[in-house]
Amino acid sequence: MQNKKNIISLILVLAILVVYMYYIQPSRGVLAQDTQNLVASEQKLNDLKNSVAELESLKASIPESAAQRQLLLAQVPTEVDQDGLIKDLNRLAQSRGIELKNIGFSLAKADPNTKVGVITMSTGFEGTYQDLINLLADIEKNARRMRVKNISVQVLEVSRDVSANVTFTLAIESYYQE
Repeated sequence: MQNKKNIISLILVLAILVVYMYYIQPSRGVLAQDTQNLVASEQKLNDLKNSVAELESLKASIPESAAQRQLLLAQVPTEVDQDGLIKDLNRLAQSRGIELKNIGFSLAKADPNTKVGVITMSTGFEGTYQDLINLLADIEKNARRMRVKNISVQVLEVSRDVSANVTFTLAIESYYQE
């Protein structure tokens, strides 16, 4: 009987050993591989979450309405549009009763990093000192970005009257996107 118990115990140990060798031992390798895959997948998931958070942040900084996008494009348009600049300056001058006498353009290539180019305009006007001040304020408020770089004033008639006519030349920069 003792012998029978020993044989049964030996068979059970052998069965456990066979189960361990054929099922458990190979499963440990698969388990280790699955654990590595899980760690890598968790890292990818964290990277994707960070990317999504970054994209959400960028999305929040983009204007939401079409009107805002149009306003931004009006400030620095995607083309030189010299005709538009002439119309803008002429409109601003006429709204103040100023005569636009002449305008000349100089175009610089766009900066390769920013893709923004500069258009320099040399303009001549005739009006009063107050007209000049008002025109400068209007240029500052214009939809398309313009920056006055230089102002030259010449008195046409010697007078202490503020409404005396003067000619003034403005060097103005505007911008475009390449």
